[in-house]
Amino acid sequence: MLCRLPQGGVVAELGTYQGDFARAILDIMAPSRLHLADITFSLCRADVLADPRVERHEGLSVPFLQSCADASFDMIYVDADHGYAAVRADIAAAAPKVKPGGYLIFNDFARIIRPGVGVLGVHQAVCEFAVSSGWPVAYFCLEGEALYDIALRRPE
Repeated sequence: MLCRLPQGGVVAELGTYQGDFARAILDIMAPSRLHLADITFSLCRADVLADPRVERHEGLSVPFLQSCADASFDMIYVDADHGYAAVRADIAAAAPKVKPGGYLIFNDFARIIRPGVGVLGVHQAVCEFAVSSGWPVAYFCLEGEALYDIALRRPE
């Protein structure tokens, strides 16, 4: 999917953990600026944090997004708290920040409600947003364990 997205834009990743996907964004999309938002960067790859295009925002994703101007991102990748309420809050904060024609992409687009495995609210929150907002699905990325990525595109 990253190979198909526009290069050179302004990108945000909400929840970067060890920075492996951030590294892929930097290498494949070659953004002019990559904003990383996470509660800690203590586990993140040093090469990602040292990249001059990277700007770190330590803390929760919603306050970071609220500090950004509307229509300022070409793509926002959401991989933070996977609980339903948290994903809804990330969507509400992120959607206005995406430029028309830009992408809002979600990690772990899966319906998992299983004791002992966990509960992911990504699927439900994203489906509700897609239906209510009219943002069409641009990409659907398959993954061997059914933890898919889904990209919605903001209408022009």
